Amino acid sequence: MPSAEEVTAEETRTRLLQTMTHLMWTGSYAAASVGRVCKAAGANKGSFYHYFRSKEELALEALDKVWEMAKQDIFERAFHESIPPLDRFRRLEDLNYEFHRAQHGKAWDVEQGCIFENIGTEGGPENARLHAKSKEVFGYQREYMKTAVLEAIVAGSIPDQDADAATRRIIAFQGGLNIKAKIFNDVEWLRELFPGIRGILGAAAARTT
Repeated sequence: MPSAEEVTAEETRTRLLQTMTHLMWTGSYAAASVGRVCKAAGANKGSFYHYFRSKEELALEALDKVWEMAKQDIFERAFHESIPPLDRFRRLEDLNYEFHRAQHGKAWDVEQGCIFENIGTEGGPENARLHAKSKEVFGYQREYMKTAVLEAIVAGSIPDQDADAATRRIIAFQGGLNIKAKIFNDVEWLRELFPGIRGILGAAAARTT
């Protein structure tokens, strides 16, 4: 059984990660200074540097935690092999929408979009590793989607087409919806995902015939 000191230490580390996630998602990485993170987390800078060598290290681990959550709670559930391939995108829409709805009034005052898009579009060479992390996560998401597209083609649910190109369009479309939801502070934009994906797959096929 861990000691009280070990429990307290782990709680402090968890608070720092949760605080960094919240500040990056609802604001920006640039604005999430070490001092601001420590104040919001109720920790001192000595504790911060005991657990993390830098703000960037904390941010990267926080992003890993977000992807771990999204992978387990959204992507693994949406893209399970037992679900017909095209229906996996409908499930993705449902789970993503439910997650964003749940954040309102709990973690967010307004719609905040996708943390990986938010961080990935922050400028500056000092953010290179964060940009790379965002690209890495979108690569993981793309593999889930590409597999579903390929299986949908084999199942005859959609016409034959370039799965890589179709998946790129889906990723781009989803990103646009996330941005619109954030700009208009309206989570209902996320309900356009599955209808749009159906259209993208059909339109991509039509242009090749």
